[in-house]
Amino acid sequence: MDNPGNLYGKASPENFPNETDYRNPVIAVAMKTLGYVNQFGRGVEMVQEELEANKNGLPEFKFDDITTFKAIVMNADPKTDGAENGADGAENGLNGAENGADGAENGADILTAKEKDIIVLIKEDHSISRKAIAKKLGIGTTTVYRHIDSLKEKGVIERIGSDKGGYWKVK
Repeated sequence: MDNPGNLYGKASPENFPNETDYRNPVIAVAMKTLGYVNQFGRGVEMVQEELEANKNGLPEFKFDDITTFKAIVMNADPKTDGAENGADGAENGLNGAENGADGAENGADILTAKEKDIIVLIKEDHSISRKAIAKKLGIGTTTVYRHIDSLKEKGVIERIGSDKGGYWKVK
């Protein structure tokens, strides 16, 4: 991935991604106010968590071009890496047999930090709303929806009943 424009202001290759700065702070605040940004300075860390959860490994950042910086991400698709992981992905438990048919145990192994936080909140209050989860975690509701969809796909949680009158079940 290429990002036009290299690091800006206080951000440098030596302190990236721990230091952030914004070319236009007015636009940055507007984007946060409108809900397009969950938390300043959290984007790279969030992407790294997702990459680790997907077994991609951490990205490699290149800052040697003054007009751009690059993030290089390795492909973790088991279809393209079949020789190492077994043709059917069995070594990683992708077929469900090793980790249970519903995949719940497999899902627990690859949860992101935010997904684990959501599970804790659901265990504390099975009828907690997505909006309440977002507020307690300090993230946007869209991000909560994405994490909940991921937890459902992994077979870790399920929704019993309607959105308003139902509750969450942790498997």
